[in-house]
Amino acid sequence: MNPIILGQILAVVPEFYDQSWHNGKLTIGTSVDLAGADVCQRRKDRIKIKLTAVAVQAYYKYCEQQGIKVVDVVASQVWHSSFDPHTMVPDIEPVPLLQPKPTEKKRSESINQFLNRTSIHNAIKMESSPQTVDEDLIAFSAKTGLSFQTLM
Repeated sequence: MNPIILGQILAVVPEFYDQSWHNGKLTIGTSVDLAGADVCQRRKDRIKIKLTAVAVQAYYKYCEQQGIKVVDVVASQVWHSSFDPHTMVPDIEPVPLLQPKPTEKKRSESINQFLNRTSIHNAIKMESSPQTVDEDLIAFSAKTGLSFQTLM
């Protein structure tokens, strides 16, 4: 669905829908009971009432600006002849859709960084004296298949 239109619908009848993020996708669910045969008609009537209220507010504002005597447009069901609801009623401003929570990106680490944070490499450094570090690293290199230069 077009996100602008969806935002406009949510601006008019926010109580109809719930927004949530699941598995990286925006999910729009209905929050109105869908039981009964006349659900669509009830929704249509509710939206019509709310949109009519927006148009009536624009009409009253126009009449005030033009100095026109305001009549109850809902009861009379007639606009002033100079008022064009198709051009003078503002568009519904869409509400912003729910944005996903930012996720932290994992940094990749080099072999040296991995070895520096592992206990094996630290244990070799702590247990060995400076003369035997090279011998221990050579032995560890032979066991793991990692080169001596990488382990340094």
